Amino acid sequence: MEKQYYGELCSLFYDLDKPEAPQEQMDFWMSYADKTMRILEPMCGSGRFLVPFLEQGYQIDGFDLSADMISRCKEKLTSLGLCTRIDLCDFNNFDTSIAKYDLIFIAAGSFSLLTEQDEVIKALQVMKNCLT
Repeated sequence: MEKQYYGELCSLFYDLDKPEAPQEQMDFWMSYADKTMRILEPMCGSGRFLVPFLEQGYQIDGFDLSADMISRCKEKLTSLGLCTRIDLCDFNNFDTSIAKYDLIFIAAGSFSLLTEQDEVIKALQVMKNCLT
């Protein structure tokens, strides 16, 4: 069975429905971070968490499997004059050799989009391999 990912219409609706990260969730994730850390947000989508981290001076990269979500994220970054590594990929093809990270988080309910046991195991292995 082929999986369906966020397309253009879903990406637009997502940003209208969830224009910014809930402050209590931002506070939670930022409580584990400091600005000397390298941070990775897998499944970053349109940047609802990633962009505010960058705006506040954190070093954060991200990746997502949806080309439309990545495009929206890059548009936001460009409009704010920000840049970082944003990859179009999933846990199966994320290049773990490029960088190591001090903190990795998957915000909101994104991890629950991994519905197969082998996907979950692969994701956890990749994140473990990316940690310093």
